Amino acid sequence: MPAIADRPGGGANARGRGTAGMGTAGMGTVGRGRRDPCDTVAADCAVAEGPAGATGCIGMCQGMRPGSPGRQPPRGAGHGAGPVGGPGRGANRMAHSHGAWFAARGRPRGWFRGRTGDTSQGMTAYHRPTTLPEALRLLAEAPAPPRILAGGTDLYPARAAGEAWMRPDDRPLLDLSALPDLAAIEDRGDHHRIGALVTWAALRDAPLPPWFAALRQAAAQVGGAQVQNRATLLGNLCNASPAADGVPPLLALDAVVEMAGPRGPRRLPLAQFILGNRRTALAADEIATAILVPKAPGAVARFEKLGARAYLVISIVMVAAVIEAEAGRIARARIAIGACSPVAQRLPALEAALAGLPLAAAAGAARPEHLAALSPIDDVRATAAYRRQAALVLLRRALSTPLAAPAEARAA
Repeated sequence: MPAIADRPGGGANARGRGTAGMGTAGMGTVGRGRRDPCDTVAADCAVAEGPAGATGCIGMCQGMRPGSPGRQPPRGAGHGAGPVGGPGRGANRMAHSHGAWFAARGRPRGWFRGRTGDTSQGMTAYHRPTTLPEALRLLAEAPAPPRILAGGTDLYPARAAGEAWMRPDDRPLLDLSALPDLAAIEDRGDHHRIGALVTWAALRDAPLPPWFAALRQAAAQVGGAQVQNRATLLGNLCNASPAADGVPPLLALDAVVEMAGPRGPRRLPLAQFILGNRRTALAADEIATAILVPKAPGAVARFEKLGARAYLVISIVMVAAVIEAEAGRIARARIAIGACSPVAQRLPALEAALAGLPLAAAAGAARPEHLAALSPIDDVRATAAYRRQAALVLLRRALSTPLAAPAEARAA
C-alpha cells in the first residue's frame, strides 16, 4: 500500500518534515524517511472506508497517543482522554471509533493485519464481531493469540506501558463490545447471570437482592467513576490480579464462571477458574461469557476494603462476608479475603467456627489462627505483617456490622 505521501494531499510527516512522538518503538521521532504510524493508519482506513474514514482514523490515532506534542487530532476526532474518559471522549469514543474502523461497511474480510512487531508500518490486527459464534470463529482464525477486549481499562494501560518501555504488545485485538447478549444481568430462576460486558457501574446501580450487597459495595469502590463506567466485572476476574476487587465477594457467593469455545460451553467454580497471579483456566480458544451467582434467600453480605485512599487505589486488603441466619443465629457463613495471597481465599475454619453462633458473637469468633492459610507479601503498599493484622481488623469489622436479614431478604 502506498504511503500517504504518495497520494494527493498526503501527510506532511510521511514527506519527512517530522514531529516528535512518544519516543517508543514505532512511535519515535518521525522524519528522515520514517512514516508516522498514524499516517499509515489513515491509509489503511482509507482503503476500508474511504477518505472520510481516513480523517476519523488519524484523529483517533493521534488522540490515543498520550503526550504527543507536535500534532493534535482534527476537530471532531477523539481527543486523548485515555481509556476511561467520559461520554464523547476517551474509551467511549475510542470503542465507537474502533468499531467504525473495521466494523463499517466495506471493511476487508477476515483479520485486518498490521506487520507484527513494526507499528511504523501498520497497526495491530483488530476485529469487532457482532455475534458470539463469529467471535469464536475469529478467535480460531486469528494470526496470533489475540487479546480479548471488553472494557479496556486493564488492556489499554498495559499496552501503553509496554510502548513506553519499548516492549510493544502487537497481539491482535478481539473486541467483544458489540455482543449485546453479554451486556445483561438476568434472573435465571435459581441463579443470576451477569454477562461479560456488564460494567461495575451497571452492577452498582442494578436492583439486586441483599446477598449481592458485598459485590455492589465493591463496585462502588473500585477505581473511580470513569473506571466503573467502562470496566467489566468479568474482565476483573480474567485479569486475575491478587488484588482484584471482584474476587472476594464472588468467592463468598459461590460464583461460577461460564465459558464458550469450540468444544461447547463449560462452567467452572470461581475458585477453580483463577489459578494464580494473572493465570486462569480459560483455554486459548475460549471466551469467558458470564458469571453465574446462585441465589441465597435470607443472606446478607458485607465488603470491607483497605487502601491508601478511598478511590483510584489498588487494594491492600479486602474482606467479603455472606451470612445466612435463622432465629438470630448463623446458619451458614462464607468468608473470603483478597490481596493477601496470589489468589483470594475462603476461610473454611472460620466459617465452621461461626456456624451456630449468635449474630452478636460473630466478630469475637475471628482469631489470628483463622488467617494462617494466607500468604501476604511485602510491597510498596504494605508489609506482609501489616496486611495480616489489617485483614483481622477488617474481618471483625465486617462481622460486627448488623447482620440480621432485612424483610426483603427473608422474602426473596
